[in-house]
Amino acid sequence: MNTLSEQFLAQNIAYIIINKDLLVQKVSEQAKELFRTDVGNHAFGADIGFVDDQYKPVDLLTFVEQAVTDWQESEIEIGISYPDKNVEWIKIAILFQKEYCVLHAVEQGELITTRRLNRQLSMLDPHTGLLYREAFLAKIASEYDVGLVCCVRICNYQRINEIWGTAVANLVFMEIVARVSTEIDCAICSKHSTDSFNIFIPPNVEFDVGEFYTALNAPFHFNGRHFFSNVALGYYREKDGDSHEQSVNKAEMAILDVLSERVRLAEFQEDLAKQIEHQNNLENEFRAAVSQGDLDESFYVVFQPVHDTFTEQVTGAECLIRWTVKGQMVSPVEFIPIAERIGDIGLLTKFNVKKLQALIIKLERKGVDTTSLLFALNISVVEILDVDFVSKLS
Repeated sequence: MNTLSEQFLAQNIAYIIINKDLLVQKVSEQAKELFRTDVGNHAFGADIGFVDDQYKPVDLLTFVEQAVTDWQESEIEIGISYPDKNVEWIKIAILFQKEYCVLHAVEQGELITTRRLNRQLSMLDPHTGLLYREAFLAKIASEYDVGLVCCVRICNYQRINEIWGTAVANLVFMEIVARVSTEIDCAICSKHSTDSFNIFIPPNVEFDVGEFYTALNAPFHFNGRHFFSNVALGYYREKDGDSHEQSVNKAEMAILDVLSERVRLAEFQEDLAKQIEHQNNLENEFRAAVSQGDLDESFYVVFQPVHDTFTEQVTGAECLIRWTVKGQMVSPVEFIPIAERIGDIGLLTKFNVKKLQALIIKLERKGVDTTSLLFALNISVVEILDVDFVSKLS
């Protein structure tokens, strides 16, 4: 025993040598200070606690007792929690020498601090301090089965950013987050995007969503400037068996239905989900259709004749593009906005013009004077605003 303790002493290592009853047989000065024990005392009899790097309690006594019972070398990282000073982080290696057990402690403060910082960076948005989505979902899943899930969007964030700058826009964002904490101190928040965040409200909280919405939209002041909130709030009340991730998606979807409204408060409705799912499926089908080399496989043009009511003669036609998916016609009211949104409306217009050209050639071959006919094509506002629209057509 003396040889081993002399080796530890020479290396300036904190150690405790204990017997099978965990009574201290020999102890270094460093270990005396760490564990607040001495020769003849129980190794863990002092008024100290042990925690992991999440500050959750660790039953070190049971861990060491089990190792001694099994006579099995082991190691563990812990923090020693004192009533009168900060936590000390160490790694304890449990070794055995003849009939004695040696607790060998190595300082781990820098490593634990770095590890906790890295974990924090992976969990928290560095600009707002809000949880990232995965960490948010993991936290509420570990603590609650159901609750109220909200999505808050600051609709005038971009406008504030353009006029006053990013710093002021971010202050507005954090002010709205602070209002959430003021109204509901146990709310759990998560960053969603630059101008929006999610909230989980536990089931035991008395909560009036209308009053909450009003509080978030109250005006406020920064540096002598007067700002009006323009917040949209979508929410979903969870039921037993709901997936928290799906609940967050539903709260986010609820917002989509009210962005154009004056009062931007909406509870998720299943009909809305079906509508959004339909729109998503339609968009995927449309993207696939326009990515084909030949649009004729999915699209076609019908020519609606235009008659002169006095002469009853055909004076031209409207060129109407049509789209079918799996044999079913899709209304232009549905697919034209998709084409405009994803930037493919020009492909449809060119296709329409190409079909009109083919019709004119066919009519002229039959001796029809097409110069006297008037053909109308629907042109999107998106294209009209494009200064290169005419040159693109030619």
